[in-house]
This record gives sequence, C-alpha cells and structure tokens, in this order.
Amino acid sequence: MDIASLKYPKKSHRKQILLPEESVALAEFMGIELGDGGINNPWQVVITLNAQADFDYSSVVNNLVKSLFNLEAHSFKRGKNTLVLSFSSTELVDFLVSKGAPRGNKLRKGAEVDIWEFGVRESICKRFDGY
Repeated sequence: MDIASLKYPKKSHRKQILLPEESVALAEFMGIELGDGGINNPWQVVITLNAQADFDYSSVVNNLVKSLFNLEAHSFKRGKNTLVLSFSSTELVDFLVSKGAPRGNKLRKGAEVDIWEFGVRESICKRFDGY
C-alpha cells in the first residue's frame, strides 16, 4: 500500500517522523504492536503492558520506537496493573497500516504482516532457539 494514497483527517499540521527501512528492529516493533498494541484511531498507536512485570520492558519499547521513528511515548498507568504507552502520530499509524497492521479490532480484522519480507528469518529463529 502506498502511504500517499491514504486519506488523512483535516489537520493544520502533521508530526514528521522517521520512516525506517525494513529491518529486524522494525519487525520486532511490528510484533510488539500486533501482540500488545493496537490502532484504535487515525492518530495513535497504543501498547498496553503489565505495570509491574513489564515496567523495565516499557523503556526498551520506548527506546525502540525512538530509534525507529524518532517518536517518544506518552506513558501512563491505568488502574493498578496496566501501563499504557501511547504514540501519537498519524504518520506512524499510516506507516504501520501500509505494512499490514490493522486498524481497530485486530482479532476480527486479522493482520497481514509478512515479517519474512523484512529479511529477518535468521534473527527471529535465533531468538526462538535461545541463541
């Protein structure tokens, strides 16, 4: 999908972000977004983690997004055990959708992300094999 063909809400400005090449880091973020995240509106990607068990991991996720897209998370705690990382950028949403991430309910809509296109088969296999 070509990003230029996507429809945008009427806004006076758009936050400029980096649009990374396909890589192991991008495949890792796509996996995080598909597993723990979602796109529920045209301007925001949200990653939901356990506030206690995943607290240190939230910094890893934030640093990954910063290195890929030059975008910082707005993080907040929801309830007692939920940590939410929110990345506000229509550019980010459009980029992820162009790579196959679904908007809305990902379980109903399904995801069509082929991480093998990213040239990461060897890296992912090493992670699963414990290397």
